[in-house]
Amino acid sequence: MDKNNGLYSLIEEMSSDDDNILVTLLTGPAAGEKCLLRNGSPVWTSPDASFLPGRLDRIRSFTGSTALLEIDGESLFLDRLHRQMKLVICGAGYVGLALLKLALCMGIDTVIIDDRSEYAGQAQAAADALAAPSAGAGRAQVICRPFGQGLREAGADQGTYFVIATRGHHYDSECILTCAALPHAYLGLMGSRSRTALLLDDLQKEGLDPVIRQSIHTPVGLAISAQTPEEIAVSILAEIIQEKNTSTGSCSFPPALLKELARSGRPAGILAAVVRKQGSAPRQAGTRMLILSDGTSCGTIGGGAAEGAVIAKARSLLAGNAPGSISPLLMRADMTGEQAYRHSTKLEEVHADQVLLCGGIVDVFLEEV
Repeated sequence: MDKNNGLYSLIEEMSSDDDNILVTLLTGPAAGEKCLLRNGSPVWTSPDASFLPGRLDRIRSFTGSTALLEIDGESLFLDRLHRQMKLVICGAGYVGLALLKLALCMGIDTVIIDDRSEYAGQAQAAADALAAPSAGAGRAQVICRPFGQGLREAGADQGTYFVIATRGHHYDSECILTCAALPHAYLGLMGSRSRTALLLDDLQKEGLDPVIRQSIHTPVGLAISAQTPEEIAVSILAEIIQEKNTSTGSCSFPPALLKELARSGRPAGILAAVVRKQGSAPRQAGTRMLILSDGTSCGTIGGGAAEGAVIAKARSLLAGNAPGSISPLLMRADMTGEQAYRHSTKLEEVHADQVLLCGGIVDVFLEEV
């Protein structure tokens, strides 16, 4: 029986309005045991939760994104889970359609709304074409409704990113007022600086909260001198990513990884999680990937030789042990290149592929799933 049964479904369904912390025991006989805290209360524990009593108050005081805590001689990894972002686009014109395609390719769940059946149909065709060949594509929802109704139907929480790219002032106004009343992480408005300023001035006179007015990103997107719809879409998504990663951080369990973890009949696998990063390693603590016994994998912890070493170790564990018998372990990937030099007696014996040029050190926790 999978000791993590039900955990990943809870993670997949969690809301950005809740505070979710995944606690994993890294050391001792019960290494790999877990607890999911929601707003400070355990909502799921693995079979042996004996590591929790006496430690909950310390865990609840945790305020960061990730941490390694040493409590009573044992190591606990704390990971504040951020729900995968959802993008809601108002308007399926040229820019909206380009933004939909780019977001889906990046694995972002996206809703696009347009009140014109022709444009909604084009968006649906684009979404269908991207979803078919790509297991890692984001999920798409196309809503053909008046914008206000469509926005309420789409739903929103603190992990929702709104982009307004409609065809006129009247529609922009409706969308701004509706979005402002909904929970969200980001609200962007496409248009020239002068036009959007006049529009927002008028809306503020009609009651738009000045604080929300100041938070609206307009002109939307980073200033990269974008010209084409595709370039504008890149600038918008770049700004959204910048906003996300400086406020909440990346999702530790992206949709493709959760889907693979929950897949019925999936081969045996090793879940690798970065639990500590030192120096200039490419990925943050909390980053995860799944290595399967059939030779495939899902996700990445940074690529390069360090990831290659983790994959090789995972495959050796899967090949050398019966399913269900693999004990969790911590391994260190040193990307500073010091090890290569330390074991060389002559400089010319050090080859380029021995030196992991990214720099930094990562500790990776491997467990069977």
